[in-house]
Parts: sequence; C-alpha cells; structure tokens
Amino acid sequence: LIIDQFGAKFGSAFGRVMFSASAEDAAPAADDLSAALAWLEAQASSSGPFIMGAELTLVDAALAPFYIRLQLLEKLGLYSMPDGLPKLSAWGEAVVAHPAVAGTMCPPDPSQPYMEQLLAQTKEYVAKRKAAMAK
Repeated sequence: LIIDQFGAKFGSAFGRVMFSASAEDAAPAADDLSAALAWLEAQASSSGPFIMGAELTLVDAALAPFYIRLQLLEKLGLYSMPDGLPKLSAWGEAVVAHPAVAGTMCPPDPSQPYMEQLLAQTKEYVAKRKAAMAK
C-alpha cells in the first residue's frame, strides 16, 4: 500500500518538476512533491533507518529508485528536499548504501561514478524532451 500510494503521489509531481519550462512553472509540482515526501515521512517507522523499521524490506527496495530520482532533481537544480524530514534523510542514505540496493546501481562505464553517468544521461534526455515539447 505504501509503495502504490507514494508512487502515485511522487511520479506525477516528479515528471512535472523535471519537464517544467521554468522554476516558476515547476513550483506547484514542487509543492506536490514536497507533500508526497512529507506523507512518506509520516509513514516511516521511528525505529528506522528503513521505512518499516530496522531491516530493509521490499518497500525500501521498491522506493529506492524514487530516492535516486530525487537526488537527480537536486543535482539538476530543479528541486531541494525540504527540511524537517529526518526519517527520509536517514532512509535515503541507508537505502542507497545497503548492499542489496547499491549492488543494482551499476554504471555503464565502471570507471566513472554511477550518479555522474546517470546525471549526464538525464540532462541529455531532458534537453531532448523539452526540445520536442517546444515544437
């Protein structure tokens, strides 16, 4: 239930932020994204660092890609995670560091960091998509 509800809240807002023409256009979607993160913060266990508690579960594995996408938005300068989400901050760090998740983050070019390659690919994709939308 957490996976489905968060995915519905985050997915739409993420796309609207990513493909907005300007920061001003992205503001309503950024507010929706912040609301989705606040909702997930409220669902997260206080005994974390994972969403359901001390152990990694399917919920964490399923939501890890959302956290990685959130990092992309931040690196692109399109969004900053709001303050006041300590459980999500701890969860994000713990989930990407967990061997079950970290082992899936395999860069196409092993000589360069995963996030740098993902960021470069995302910038290229966003530019092409925005150009196509402008036509």
